Amino acid sequence: MVRNGGNGSQYQQQNNVALKKRPLTEDEKLQYQKNIVTDSTFAKLLAVPVWDKIEEKNGLSYLSWADSWAELKKRCPAATYKIYEEPNSGYNYFTDGKTCWVKVSVTVDELEYIEYMPIKDYRNNSILLENVTSMDVLSSIQRGLSKACARHGLGLTLYGADEVGVSEPTAQKTAPRAAATQKTVQSAPAPAAKPAPAPAVRAQQATPAPATKKEPPLERAKKLVLTFGTHQGKSLGEVYSTEPDYIRELSDSTAFTPENDQEVKAQMAAKYLLEHMAA
Repeated sequence: MVRNGGNGSQYQQQNNVALKKRPLTEDEKLQYQKNIVTDSTFAKLLAVPVWDKIEEKNGLSYLSWADSWAELKKRCPAATYKIYEEPNSGYNYFTDGKTCWVKVSVTVDELEYIEYMPIKDYRNNSILLENVTSMDVLSSIQRGLSKACARHGLGLTLYGADEVGVSEPTAQKTAPRAAATQKTVQSAPAPAAKPAPAPAVRAQQATPAPATKKEPPLERAKKLVLTFGTHQGKSLGEVYSTEPDYIRELSDSTAFTPENDQEVKAQMAAKYLLEHMAA
């Protein structure tokens, strides 16, 4: 295995023996943990359990931008994000003349991590410039926001960066949120009698299962009540059904600039609503 066309002395596989991934031994695990800075913001965010929030779309598992941002702000209230604009056109995406990408960053404790996210279709293929729509750009911005949060540690284990003693069992990783929610509902106590516990499921859980079913993110977005503007007092779902252009304007950071936490929450919920209602 040669790197950058050099002689490969540092990266050459010895005797052409293929390197294979293997579990760490107990001694290696102890050595691995030895120099980890456990009180850093990164370590704190890396340890946040997010497996119960995994969603699936088009056969792919992911952590939604809404969950990423919510969990980050719970622990780092001063965190901010930025959507970069192309300086000449003012567009919120960049292009090489053939394909496009967005540039999103998240700043935590004055440390900014920038994510360059290609604008892709549901098959993860780049979309040609002439076929890119505003919804494609919005979807990439939201994916970029999640990955920028992951660079700070939150949800990074979903991308394969396991930390010994932090990540959860493999079986738990592969279970989508819908399946986890279904198991929770089925195992909930009935009014008349309490059903027997399910040891196999509980053994995999890092935290106790919630007593009630968690409402899906899309339903939460629909039910979010606006506290400002001409539609104050109405839910996003109501406004979307009667005046979808208002939701589009609300979701557009170039058309609407939030001034408080409630407006930020409404804008992010509007973006999420548009992305998933159009899917």
